[in-house]
Amino acid sequence: MSESAIHVENIRKRYGAVEVLRGVTLQVKASSFTTVIGKSGSGKSTLLGMIGGLEQPDEGRISVLGKDISTLSSDQLAHLRRRSIGIVFQGFNLIPSLTAIENVQLPAAFEDRATATHRRRRAEALLGKVGLADRFHHRPAALSGGEQQRVAIARALINEPAILLADEPTGNLDEATGAAVLDLLLGLCRDTGVTLVAVTHDPDIAATADRVIEIKDGRYQV
Repeated sequence: MSESAIHVENIRKRYGAVEVLRGVTLQVKASSFTTVIGKSGSGKSTLLGMIGGLEQPDEGRISVLGKDISTLSSDQLAHLRRRSIGIVFQGFNLIPSLTAIENVQLPAAFEDRATATHRRRRAEALLGKVGLADRFHHRPAALSGGEQQRVAIARALINEPAILLADEPTGNLDEATGAAVLDLLLGLCRDTGVTLVAVTHDPDIAATADRVIEIKDGRYQV
């Protein structure tokens, strides 16, 4: 597929007197793997958050799957995120009191597309794919960092999103574990045709991408 999954047009974002993004325009093709690189504070995580609808630009327009997200109400935006966008956070963001399988099922509980039995089976299948078939009933505190990130990836995929956004997906992991998580993420996305956009400062991750976008001084460097 070659059509655009994400279209960012001349977006600007300020925090107080600091202009983090200064007129960024770019497109991301469907079913591609794109990395966004740049120094700390360059605005790359802000860009990812705005694509996911977690933040709003001060100026400009963002279209996701053909929808101008600036025109959506909060409920419509939440609906788009639940059904079409999976997000993998650097800090995992798992619920400490829930088991691995409960964490994975949580986003699906807010959807009416599947029965509880179907959600459970899909969560089991995803945990199996990420190598955690024997960790269903473990809570986050009983899992290693790499295992927690694998649970987070399974959770992001539970609603079968068209787009997966990953913010420093290996940032809190050692080199070997990070490489394994990256291989897993790429394999899952290649198998399903999900559009993957990952923010990273890791050149090894960038080297595996179909396209690399560098944000420097708040601008996209061509």
